[in-house]
Amino acid sequence: MKNCAEENRLLLQSDWFEALRTTSTTEKIWSGYRLAGQKSEFIDVKQEKGVLTPLNDDRLSIERLTGRKMRLSTALVGASTTFVAPFAQYDVLHRTSVEAIDISNGGLGVSASTDGSLLVWSSETGTVQRKLKGHALDVYKCRFFPSGLVVLSGGCDMQLKIWSVETGECARSLTGHTQAIMDVNFVGSGKNILSCSKDGTAKLWDCGSAACLATISPESGCINAMSLGESQNAGGNQEAEVDAGESGTEGKMLALTTELGHCFVYDLRSKDLIASFKLDSAGNAVATASDHDLFCGTQNGTIHRCDLRAKAIVEERRSNRSFVSHLVHSPKLGLVASYGDGTVIILDNSLNSAPPKFEFSGPDCDPVHDFALNNKFIVTACRDKIVRKYMLSDCMD
Repeated sequence: MKNCAEENRLLLQSDWFEALRTTSTTEKIWSGYRLAGQKSEFIDVKQEKGVLTPLNDDRLSIERLTGRKMRLSTALVGASTTFVAPFAQYDVLHRTSVEAIDISNGGLGVSASTDGSLLVWSSETGTVQRKLKGHALDVYKCRFFPSGLVVLSGGCDMQLKIWSVETGECARSLTGHTQAIMDVNFVGSGKNILSCSKDGTAKLWDCGSAACLATISPESGCINAMSLGESQNAGGNQEAEVDAGESGTEGKMLALTTELGHCFVYDLRSKDLIASFKLDSAGNAVATASDHDLFCGTQNGTIHRCDLRAKAIVEERRSNRSFVSHLVHSPKLGLVASYGDGTVIILDNSLNSAPPKFEFSGPDCDPVHDFALNNKFIVTACRDKIVRKYMLSDCMD
């Protein structure tokens, strides 16, 4: 039986860290909570001589842990949320909404915005290192190859482009999609890459020859997102012949979420369908968590947990945070999710109604379109054109 939960939330002013920049001033910020199915309740918090006090309300407890961390709790939900402020904000990289972002472990970031720019920048300082010019229209996804020295991008011009970080030149363009490319991924070290598109297909490519090795067509409208995971019990015909250009597709499963509200899971080697799940609305995001678990995020703001063993949705968490834009499952952190109201949260793997363990502050209701993690930071791409960088060490209990 599916376990359905509606989120209880704790609320805090998005720029609290700027309003309370110094502890010597007397300032007010707002906080509050929202119980499942009820209206939000807002409570003013006063800072005086460094002490934070909720005004005229004993239902909320607030504690400043560090300069970048604030913990809210209430007995009404029996849990707390730690709000984390940015370590740095880069507001001059792009002139308009930032749509896609990634960060390497080698000190570089890459991001794309609706002004047509695709930039490689220092993740330590935010200074631009390379401007990658060649796409005709907006870029919807950009990612570093596992080496951190090459960038893969795709977008509205229906092309995949492979860029050298060292020179800024486009080494190769891959064509074959007939509508905008929505997401990209890598198989192993990146000899093979994956893409999905508004044309309703996902494609497997050989980087060396720029050839399309296989096309998967779920016939469920636009494919919005993909995730590649390990599969110890892959389905399909494992003896099927594959193109000689394929590399590392054995034991891999490919999950796709579609505009018509489905998640399809394929064995990447055989290209056979392993399972399909009906979501509550358009599927915007997907993240594999293990060889039998994956999470899907939808336009309605719901996160579904799908069990490949049971071939069923076993948990779902509903929220009033607007649409889910991106999901990443981290073995260390848990499930990281971004939403259309500008919030990014960290959840336990269990999708219960408890408030998130951590929530990243900053955007004021502007959607976070994308985010990425490396071994030190999490960076976010927001409509307010600001790239925000958070310390992962601030997200540890």
